[in-house]
Formats: sequence, structure tokens, C-alpha cells
Amino acid sequence: MKFLIFTIIFFAILFSSKGYCQYDRHGNPIFNSVILSEDEVDDFEIDCGYYTIDDNIANDESSVYMNDNPTKEDYIKFARSLPSYFFIIHENRNVQFMIMPIIKVEDGKTKYFYNVIFPGSKKNALFPCTVTGAISEKRAEELVRLKVDSKAKIYFENGIKLFEFQNAKYKVQNYKELKSEVTGLSKDLMSIKSLSLGDIETYIKKESIGGRLDFVKTLEADKLYLVNGVAVGPAHYSIFLWGLAVAKLGIEDYEEALELYEEIYKTDLRPELESLLLAGFKSVEKE
Repeated sequence: MKFLIFTIIFFAILFSSKGYCQYDRHGNPIFNSVILSEDEVDDFEIDCGYYTIDDNIANDESSVYMNDNPTKEDYIKFARSLPSYFFIIHENRNVQFMIMPIIKVEDGKTKYFYNVIFPGSKKNALFPCTVTGAISEKRAEELVRLKVDSKAKIYFENGIKLFEFQNAKYKVQNYKELKSEVTGLSKDLMSIKSLSLGDIETYIKKESIGGRLDFVKTLEADKLYLVNGVAVGPAHYSIFLWGLAVAKLGIEDYEEALELYEEIYKTDLRPELESLLLAGFKSVEKE
């Protein structure tokens, strides 16, 4: 099916620099998956797929193969470091874009963001993910089914859904909530996919404060981030991410992006902050 082929093709973005990848006869990385649901939303459809552990971790034909006899540590590393889901948004079976929740684990802390890939323009954009958890719900459920750890279990504690594996506890990311957030993001993106530049600017203005382009709310308050070798705090790093995001959404002129930012936030950016906006905006050209 056309939209499933699209999934594999664009998953190459994640593996373009990895030499160990296995490829199908079309030259696309292999990451085996199953379809969880096919839903109609307004006048378009969303297909949700799940990248399985079982058919990848010990499958030497998979691009994410680890070894023939993976250890318990391999299983939990696989489950927590690689994407669990992909969402294909299509209209009359024509793919409009793909949304992939990307997981990032640093110093034991887990963060997610959405990578949205647009096949027509060959562009992608990043959006915050607010649905938290140290392991996705489907990955936790699969690990229990696989009986990798005979004592592994999913349970509730003080109203929080947890997954226990090798005596370690992980908060479970709620699949229903994630899917709901993806649906909301899809509705927004479908509403602007063929809009004029002015309409895209309207969307950016709407989402920059408290919305999908407000990156501060998902960054860690006590962490530093590197931009061109310089460490900056979350408030400053969010300026970099905003510049990157609006460039990917279709703003082609930097001066226009600068004016838009200053209009939205009612401020005149100091030179050192403007350099962050410029770095984010220009980073799109490097991809």
C-alpha cells in the first residue's frame, strides 16, 4: 500500500548515518511494523503503526537488529531508545504527511517530540509532545507478552500507570492520550497544508504562545543546550527551535521571520538572541 511504503522511505531519516542498516530491494531501511488502527477524522484518515520489538531486535534483516540472543538490557534499551509508533495522514489514499513521536533519553530522563514529515516539499518540522512517560504503552505491553523478564508487569500506583522490568520502575506513556494529541496536531496541519503564506503566519501567531510552537514548556528548566558550540538555557534554546520550526513550515525570508517573532512576543531581540533565531532558521538549509 502506498502509505506504508512512505513510512519505510521516510524512516531513512533516522538511519541515514548508520552503516549497519539492512535495506529492502528498493533500498529502504527495514523496520518491521504492524498497523494498530485506521481511523477517519473529519475528511481525512489516520493510520497508526507500531514498530515491534519481536520482529526486529533479533532479526538480522532489520535495520535495528541488535543480536541473535538479545539480553534483558538489550530489550529495555531497544524499547526506550527507538520510536514506537508512526502515524500516516492521508486524504483519499494520498499521503499528506507522516508524524513520528521521537524518544530521547538523557541521564535517565525521557523526552518526546513529534517529527512531522511532508513528502511533497521534502521538508519536516518538529513539534513538542506533552504526553510523558519513560516507556510507551505498547512497548511495555509487548515486553510483558514476550516474557523476557518473568516478573515484568504493568500496574497502577497512586493513579500512575507503571511498568516494572528487572526491578526498575518506568512510567508508562498513555497511548490513547498520545493518539489524541497526534489527531489534534493532524487537524491543525491539514487545515494549513494548502494555505497562503498569510494564513501560515496566522497559524504561527496562534501557536507560538502556549501552543504547538511554544517550545519552552517542554524543555527542562535546569538543563543547558548547545547551539553552535555555545551552551544556552531553555528560554534561549526555544528561540532557536522556533526559528527552525517556522522555516520548515514555509517562512522563507529570515527578516520576515524576525519581524514575526518580534511582533508575536512584543520585543526587540537583542543581538545575542537574534543570533539564536538566525541559527535555528538557517539550520534548515544544512539538512
